[in-house]
Amino acid sequence: RFCFTRNMKCLTLVLGLVMGANFKSAVASDVDCSPSIDLVFLLDESGSLSSSDFEQMKDFITDIAEGLDFTNVQATAASFYHETIIQDGHENFSTSESNFLTVVNELYYINSDKIEGIDNNIDKDTEIGDALIETKENIFEVAINARPEAQKVIVVLTDGKTYCENRRWENGALNLGNCTSVADGVLALNPTVEENYVIFAVAIGNSVNDTEINTLTSNNDDRKFEVGDFGDLSDYIESLEAEICAIPVNCYATENIQYGECIIKYGCDGPYSTGQRAKNVTYTIINEAENGGDSCPVDYVGKEDCVYLCPIDCFAISTTTNGDCSCATGQRTVNTTWEIIEAAQNGGKECDHENSSEYVDCDYDELDELCPAIDCVEVEETRQDKCKCENGKGTSILYTEYTITTEASYGGRDCTGEDDEVEIDCSETCSQPVDCIEQEYTRQDECVCENGVGTYNFFTEYTVTPAENGGLDNCDTEGKVEVRDCSETCPQP
Repeated sequence: RFCFTRNMKCLTLVLGLVMGANFKSAVASDVDCSPSIDLVFLLDESGSLSSSDFEQMKDFITDIAEGLDFTNVQATAASFYHETIIQDGHENFSTSESNFLTVVNELYYINSDKIEGIDNNIDKDTEIGDALIETKENIFEVAINARPEAQKVIVVLTDGKTYCENRRWENGALNLGNCTSVADGVLALNPTVEENYVIFAVAIGNSVNDTEINTLTSNNDDRKFEVGDFGDLSDYIESLEAEICAIPVNCYATENIQYGECIIKYGCDGPYSTGQRAKNVTYTIINEAENGGDSCPVDYVGKEDCVYLCPIDCFAISTTTNGDCSCATGQRTVNTTWEIIEAAQNGGKECDHENSSEYVDCDYDELDELCPAIDCVEVEETRQDKCKCENGKGTSILYTEYTITTEASYGGRDCTGEDDEVEIDCSETCSQPVDCIEQEYTRQDECVCENGVGTYNFFTEYTVTPAENGGLDNCDTEGKVEVRDCSETCPQP
């Protein structure tokens, strides 16, 4: 059991889900209650009521609940005066008759029921406007099973009018002090047409304020029930059930809008222009309209004007900074950086600038003034061709070349070396002339005898070592063949 307050206004919420409680029986009416309704009964618990009066109001709403169809209706109950107490339970709606009857049974009459932490002997004012706000904020807007498509209904049972402990007359008018007027409470429920809370008022006795009752019911006599005494409440069970179930319930549908591409109509002359696009609206019907409520919207396809976002090219500015001149290179570093002032939008040209750094030649006058004289530096290199030998004599070309490693600058001395080539004698590296050398070899065939006469072939052959380096090359390289007589070795006839 816990409490919270809103400007010291009271709303006692009881939403217990304990099963099996015993209740006073009542005759249920046969009302066809098909609309989806989230229903809250608000019971006045101001000081003018006795505990017996309070119990008769509980019996009344119990009898009404027995005639409602909890297939489509879900309900809870609360009591109000000037302090907010939430008894054991929570802010969710009961979805069955038995659960709701348990909620009603748990409602406490503060002056007779001892509740820990509560002053049970206080004077209890009637603050209807604040009760309406508390009902919206602490039931309809927090209940986990509140249904957006359901008709929101509040039934207020009261025997009095708004009364605050600190109310006073000022300038001929009643100032309610901390209290919220009924008119402001109703306005807080329905700040827009879409909110659409419906309030029934059960005015008991002759102390009620007709203006406040008419304000609660929006001057709808079908939603106002004037009861002479608490004992007469049972006479209005069926009529109140019928009016609750006959409430016009508007169609509830979710809207889905699909837009086409925005096409420009008149051209761009700035960042925006007027365009036109297709608009395709479809509805998903959650609840059909009932009892003459607003009918469901119809899907449609149309066109509408739109804001065309014109392409905007990227705009950037550059900043250039120059480094100092280098005497070693004669150049300076020039850095260019870009700052994007306005990025490309809506398909405009993107900036393609990149920060850069480059070397630039310095002015000669600046260098002459800044830098000391630098003499030319050159490196001498020599190289020699391969010696060409002929007949024991040889020649070669000797090259002398100069490479400048540092140019003269800032008035320094120039280099004087000149490339040159000279023919030199290299005979000492050449080989001397060698004449050819021949060596003689002889051989003979076997003697061939015929009729006592014999002959054989005698061969003379030469092996020659060739001349080198221009030596004499007169060696005989051709052999010869002689036919010689060998008859003396043949048998004679």
